[in-house]
Amino acid sequence: MRTKEPRRSKWGQDPNNVVNETEVRAQYENERAALEKLFNQQAGEIVSDPGIKGKVKGIYRYLYGRQALYFNNVQYQINLLKSCTQLLDENKIPFDFILFPTLHQQISGNTKISFDFYAKNYPDIFKGHKIIYKESEELKSFKMWADAAHLNKQGADKFSELLLPDLESEN
Repeated sequence: MRTKEPRRSKWGQDPNNVVNETEVRAQYENERAALEKLFNQQAGEIVSDPGIKGKVKGIYRYLYGRQALYFNNVQYQINLLKSCTQLLDENKIPFDFILFPTLHQQISGNTKISFDFYAKNYPDIFKGHKIIYKESEELKSFKMWADAAHLNKQGADKFSELLLPDLESEN
């Protein structure tokens, strides 16, 4: 059972509470099929499939995309990201993007699929900027996660350690 601790951080988000590794594994298994479908969807956007089978997949991808844009609030997120990107570019502030991992991406090795999907479908946002992502055997461990989408403190420390060489090379 999770207990809510008092806020410690003066900025940002407090670290997620430590949860039982069994809870994280159960959540991963519960969401696994849906997320595999999402990765297959993203992969389908990247690799074209010719013929009638490809046309049917194309219709499915189109409908899936409409559903994501309007029901999952993706359009708002895209517009916000475009606004931030434009503001930084106008003020000549250099920046790159960090694709934060999910447990599903780490276990299945699908982070590159998400990277390719975003770079291809949103070039006006990502063109000219690096998208930094990391996959690691250590991040495949359930003990690194507060839930299937959020690292716990130990996982965040490991992810930061993996990012450090990329961030230092920019300076």
